[in-house]
Amino acid sequence: MILARFKSKDITLFLMKILRNLRNYEGPLTEVNVRGENYRTIPDFEPSVIFAQAFGADTGVFSYNQRLAIATRDAREFFEQDLTAIVQEEVGKCLKRIREGNFYSIGESYKEGERAKLRSKIDTRGVLELCGEVAEKSGLDVNKVLYIAHPLHIYRVMEIGKKLGFDGEPFIEKEVHWNPEDKQPWVRSVKLWIPREILTRIHHKIMGVA
Repeated sequence: MILARFKSKDITLFLMKILRNLRNYEGPLTEVNVRGENYRTIPDFEPSVIFAQAFGADTGVFSYNQRLAIATRDAREFFEQDLTAIVQEEVGKCLKRIREGNFYSIGESYKEGERAKLRSKIDTRGVLELCGEVAEKSGLDVNKVLYIAHPLHIYRVMEIGKKLGFDGEPFIEKEVHWNPEDKQPWVRSVKLWIPREILTRIHHKIMGVA
């Protein structure tokens, strides 16, 4: 009976972790405004580097990756530093469009005419591993990372970061936005995102990824 209760408790804790922050990041963040855009972050945090994770495959002016590029620019302005940003390639393309510099673009994005079917070309952990390598080679502190990602992606990004030995705080949009035209179907809406996210989190917990 004791063993059965212990197993039941473990299962409950497992499910609580899997279902946490599914519809928005619930951490104790403060709302800030930069250039008319509302974000949530830790205002007194002192970041050393930005890690920006792409969301979807599109890089057009209406893509979510464009919003992440703008968030990167706004984070620099808010923290009053020209922080080095290590970003996934899709975000890098958008940073070039808005004429932001001082960033490393990593990963492998979809080329013109390619279709995003079931998986990204590089997963969240793969991106973070590369971010860590670039940061350490550049003398940047991976214990002071400012994470920029979609509000429903940020929790998993940060959990994987912890597993890799990083520490930091988020800088995310207050409102949750979606791109219904993105090549990756699971980032088009919350209804498409959540089932895949739950399965991904279960996989990550079982495999020790996050």
